[in-house]
Formats: sequence, C-alpha cells, structure tokens
Amino acid sequence: MVKSIAEEAKKVREKYGLIGTAIDPTIIAKENDIKIVEKSNLKLKGELVSGAIIKDESDIMIILNAEDSKNRKRFTIAHELAHYFLHLDKNVKFVDYKRSDSSDPKELDADEFAGCLLMGEELVKEKFKKAKSIGLDNDGIVNVLSGIFVVSNSAMYTRLKRLELL
Repeated sequence: MVKSIAEEAKKVREKYGLIGTAIDPTIIAKENDIKIVEKSNLKLKGELVSGAIIKDESDIMIILNAEDSKNRKRFTIAHELAHYFLHLDKNVKFVDYKRSDSSDPKELDADEFAGCLLMGEELVKEKFKKAKSIGLDNDGIVNVLSGIFVVSNSAMYTRLKRLELL
C-alpha cells in the first residue's frame, strides 16, 4: 500500500499546485473548507496528542497542539489531511487523533502520506544527492534537508530511510 499512498500524496500535491520543498499543507485545508485551530495542552480521551481531525455534520476541523513546534504542526496538518483523503467517509461523523507511538495501520498510512506530501520523492533524492556530493555525513544530510523541507529531523530521517537513501 505504500506505493499507492505515495501516488495519492503526489496527486494531492499536483491538484493543489504545491511545488518545491516547503509545501504549505494549510493551502489544502483551506481549499477543502477545513478549519485549523490550535488548542493549548491538547488532550483527547485523556491523552496528550499532537492533533486531531473532527468531522461533525458538514464541518471538518483540524485541531493542533499549540505547544508543538512549527515543523511538528506542519506534519500534523499533513497527517490529518491524510485521514481526510484516505479514510474519511463523507457521510459519517469522524474523529481521529494523532499519537506519536501508534502502530495502527491507518496512523502509519497517514504518517507515510504526510511524509510523501511534505517531502516529494524526486526533490528529496535530488537534494540528498547534492548534500552527499559536498561530503556531508548522514547526520549532516538529515539536518540540512530537514531545514530545506521545513520538517523535523525525525521526519526527514524516516523519509530518507523509506526511500532507502540511508
């Protein structure tokens, strides 16, 4: 399913005209009338979470943990948009919340979609090759590319591993 998730993320990037390395997932949310709000100390079912997507009737909202970093919030928006594109039944109330340690297949799919959306394969490979050519080690490459793509080092490391570049 990973390839189809990557293809779906690429379709979404193309549909919304998102090019380059610093993709803004809020554009996708706005185009789909999805509200984005931040809440301090975001907890759902008593658990501290990074974000959630909630559909009630015709309203859809992404809630972000206000304490998270800018990069974390970007990834969380992309993750919650994955649920919108991959898992949301338009006719049913829906709640999902982002946990950092979930092994739920839908959560893993959403993380993969978010990584593919924010870090397009061709650009990651191009930037990786350039970073490698100037002699950066793996840690240096992760640091540089995470800055270029405006994601956390962890998200970049995971993306590079998935693309079998590390």
